[in-house]
Amino acid sequence: MRNWFQSRSDAPHWTQLLGINPRKAGIGLAVLLVLLATGYLLLPRYRIWQARHGAVQAQQFFQKKDYSSAVLSARQVLQSDGKNLAATRIMAETADVKNHPAAVIWRARVAELEPGRLTNYLAWANTALRHSEWQVAEQALAKVDVAGKGSVEFNQAAATLAVGERNYHAAETFLNKVAQLEPTNLVNRLNLASVRLQAPNPKLVSQAITTLESLRSDPKLGILALRALAADSLRGTNFARMLDLTAELLARPDSQFTDRLARLNALFASQSTQLDETLSSFLTAARSNVSQLFTLIIWMDSHNRATRTLQLASTLPGPVRLELPIPIGFAEAFETLHDWTGLQNYVANANWQEMEFLRLALLARAKRELGLGLESRNEWRRAVIRAQNNPVTMGMLVRLASSWQWSAEAEELWWNLAGRHVNEQRALLALFEIYTKAGDTARLHDVSLQLYRFDPRSDVAANNVAALSLLLRLDLPRAHKLALENYQRSPGNAIVVSTYAFSLHVQDRDAEGVKVMSALPEEQLRIPQVAAYYGILLAAHKEAEKARKYLGLAARAHFLPEEQALINQARESLPPS
Repeated sequence: MRNWFQSRSDAPHWTQLLGINPRKAGIGLAVLLVLLATGYLLLPRYRIWQARHGAVQAQQFFQKKDYSSAVLSARQVLQSDGKNLAATRIMAETADVKNHPAAVIWRARVAELEPGRLTNYLAWANTALRHSEWQVAEQALAKVDVAGKGSVEFNQAAATLAVGERNYHAAETFLNKVAQLEPTNLVNRLNLASVRLQAPNPKLVSQAITTLESLRSDPKLGILALRALAADSLRGTNFARMLDLTAELLARPDSQFTDRLARLNALFASQSTQLDETLSSFLTAARSNVSQLFTLIIWMDSHNRATRTLQLASTLPGPVRLELPIPIGFAEAFETLHDWTGLQNYVANANWQEMEFLRLALLARAKRELGLGLESRNEWRRAVIRAQNNPVTMGMLVRLASSWQWSAEAEELWWNLAGRHVNEQRALLALFEIYTKAGDTARLHDVSLQLYRFDPRSDVAANNVAALSLLLRLDLPRAHKLALENYQRSPGNAIVVSTYAFSLHVQDRDAEGVKVMSALPEEQLRIPQVAAYYGILLAAHKEAEKARKYLGLAARAHFLPEEQALINQARESLPPS
């Protein structure tokens, strides 16, 4: 039998069957290998050149205000080089031009790719401030180094943040710093007067108005002074002044789009019949400007005109109607109207790019409201997955969940944020607040431990760990040690003193605990949270009358369940009065 697996000398070679010359084939193969090796070596260089070329193109498109082409070129670069700084910056700039909420995300990415640069942190903070993302702005400013915090620009941004958070005292402090750095700049005087318009002191308010009125005739600062006065009028009920000031704003040649919003706010507050006509004229003027159109849509959604927003959708050209962030405004209109079917249909098959997590969250909301629980949970999980690699998007998502009162989802997101991203102290502080309100001492203890690990030098963090450990009788040696060390550092802090005294009580050293607390001034002993612990120790030390007095003061405050049990036990131990 013939073995077909045995080669035969008389059989033609495969090259002969194919008509290939073996010598030429060998040379061709060698050439091919050289080309492949050369290509392999040159490919990285080509990709670098391609990324640079694409970034330059994106910049050129941006300078020509061809923002769609700029974004397209930048996206192509980022697909091959996700860490390309120039392309990322173009994405941030174009998003800012469009007033797109994603600008906050892109600014954060620029700061991440080029850390330590003051201008990046300030751009991130100022973009966040424009979108009222106060926590993000705070996060950006926290990254500025000591030298940067001495700059005019930092203190201006910090003052704006303080105003946004209604901390006018802090705003004035930052603006005073700016005035010291630029003593001849009249803008600083104007900004300080603008903040003082909201001071509780009527005399300061009167002085601020006088200052702003004196600057109204200034050719450069007049518009700024008028804006401050108009904004102040919007906080009151003098509708005639409100309408006069905003009308004057619009009549000025240096008026800007934001002045139109002030006019709309004045017309809305005064319930003017001119509102809808004025709004129509503003919408017509903004029809081809995505940034202005989106701002007006958001204004309508929040001023009882969400129905009109949806009517507007049918009149816009397709490219404008579909260009982000416009769809976000339309989705918000459905949500405002509680049109859950409409919202579900609108966001179901879209792509919101960097804001895709928001689209999925809105879809989850719509499905939950429609009773589709399982589908809603699936969409929510997809939203979390989209957001979880970025602390900025996670922060946006958790605030959205909180605004919907989705407490369980918000809590889970805060833990996700705290666990995935370093230095996310704000997530732990949010969880601390959640568990304090819920009276969940065990989870509060868990959070306190993480806060203490985050900053072991903090007296507040150390005190919380000590106090909660003592209440739960957990790791008592460490709790006693922390309480003592804290007391030695801050013997005048009433909360710290009460924790140390409670530590002595747990060790059956009530006389020492009473002595420690008795050294505090009476006004501090009357603080309900301090009075409670003083009353507990006095009851244990058999000082019934004094114990009754301070336990009575404790009735004004809210306590954790374990604390309330100790207070009740102390009251029950007292003899009848």
